[in-house]
Amino acid sequence: MDLKFLLKAHPEIIDEKSEKTGRTALHFAYANGNLSRAYHLEQAGASLDIIDNDHAKARDLRKKV
Repeated sequence: MDLKFLLKAHPEIIDEKSEKTGRTALHFAYANGNLSRAYHLEQAGASLDIIDNDHAKARDLRKKV
């Protein structure tokens, strides 16, 4: 499913946290090095301030290139 379509149809899920890790979609995008997805999530309003269970914000998980 297209990310833009999903976010437009269900904007309430953008900052939903994983029960297991406390991470949001933005955390996972940065942790996996998917900067394009991270960009789209940020443009859609994803919070940069949410802290996961390891006390990390999404941008803290950016992979070093």
